[in-house]
Amino acid sequence: MKKPSLRLPGRAGAPPGLWGSRPQLSLDGDRTLVVEHHQGILDYGPEEVLVAAGGLRIRVRGSELRLAAMDGDGLCLCGRIREIAYESGAGGC
Repeated sequence: MKKPSLRLPGRAGAPPGLWGSRPQLSLDGDRTLVVEHHQGILDYGPEEVLVAAGGLRIRVRGSELRLAAMDGDGLCLCGRIREIAYESGAGGC
């Protein structure tokens, strides 16, 4: 199986540095989510993952969720993604 990429493709032709360190999400259908510019995983389980990203928390709900790849700046979640919600006030991020 091909290893998931942690880099978003092209960012619609935007020049480098335009996005700064704001979180960037890329969703491939309902199976793969890549989050760039995160500050870590706050909670992790097969039905819900909570990611710190700047002043936000990104809550991903679904089934069979798993962390497929992660580095210092990006992470890739795979599984059946049912819902992505943004919450303010990540507390300390």
